[in-house]
Amino acid sequence: MNSIHNPFTPKSGIEPRFFIGREGEIKFFKQALKDTEAGRPSHFIVLGDWGSGKTSLLKEFKNIAQKEGSLCSLVSVRDFEGEKSLRDGINYLVEEIALRLPLDVSRFHKFAGDLTQVGVTVAGTGFHFSKEIVRGDPQPFFYSNMLNLWSDLRNETKVLVVLLDDIQYLSSISAIMSIIRNTLAEEKIVKEVKLLFVLASTFHGWKPFLQRNHPIGRYFTPRMKLTNLSESETYKFIEDYLEHSGVSFSKEVMKQVYHYTEGHLYEVHVLCNHLFNNQIKGRVTPKVFESALERTLDTLGEEVFDDLFESAGSTEQLVLSVLAENKGNQSFHEVFSIAQKRYALQKNVVAVNLERLVKKRVVKKLRRATYSVDDTLFRTYIIQRMAEVNEVNK
Repeated sequence: MNSIHNPFTPKSGIEPRFFIGREGEIKFFKQALKDTEAGRPSHFIVLGDWGSGKTSLLKEFKNIAQKEGSLCSLVSVRDFEGEKSLRDGINYLVEEIALRLPLDVSRFHKFAGDLTQVGVTVAGTGFHFSKEIVRGDPQPFFYSNMLNLWSDLRNETKVLVVLLDDIQYLSSISAIMSIIRNTLAEEKIVKEVKLLFVLASTFHGWKPFLQRNHPIGRYFTPRMKLTNLSESETYKFIEDYLEHSGVSFSKEVMKQVYHYTEGHLYEVHVLCNHLFNNQIKGRVTPKVFESALERTLDTLGEEVFDDLFESAGSTEQLVLSVLAENKGNQSFHEVFSIAQKRYALQKNVVAVNLERLVKKRVVKKLRRATYSVDDTLFRTYIIQRMAEVNEVNK
């Protein structure tokens, strides 16, 4: 008997087999490669919320670039929270960009040679920066190293592609984005170096650069915004992944998947993973859906929802529960009316706690003072958690 392998692999690190709903983004990247090779680079940014597929898309960009003869460095930026040194950030980027290329750094003669001269020890597993280099000016340091990398690689690649994932983790380091932009805008870089930078960030992490006429926001355009899959794309996604698996989902199940996930890429993977594990004789029908949904809420709770919910205080959770019971935007008056009747909360208390939830990014505040929890699975999770809280408090 042939074994059945679950094709839905959230958090496995395995690259997606299909890119449903991302055809336009892939087409755009291929054109950006051609334009950069022709001397017309257009550095851009990929924006998306958690689980929207930013990292997977960057991995696909890397595969495309290297298949077409362009070397690519994919850097997953680490969290620099609490570290304020601009020099630390630039040193980190120079090191990671070099080490994440598919060639050993020992082949980068000019790059490694110049670094050695200024007090940097270059090894295949990492760099050691001397105290002198730590005190130096980071702008010319980053600029010269990008030039040197290109000098070493120009006969090996059509374009040098740098993909910086989770760039929001560098936001605590003042001026680092300005150094990247200034380097890319240098005349010698523009005219002589075929360099393409692609950044990826959450919407919230890139928000400071979205102000009107912000030079960083203007430079990294267009902004590639990743949205949820449509209903038809979600069905195609499921069907394509199930092909040759020996398992099928009923139409009713696929409708339920879309109802709860609304095409959120990671949530679709998690829910379908648990549904697949519940298959009976190769079929997934509505009778196994509730069990899979419970496991999905447990999984997402551990990974995302627990922290969001528990970041809210007890009164905030009461207000949150009111929002969770209704899909869509709710006015302050609607939230206050229910919270007052159910929990005897005063108007000013509801107002203060709503704003706290917005600040914590648990709730979204829209125009005209309307509020929402727009993730159906998170709303379902909140209702369950509040039922548990109420049971304990009886």
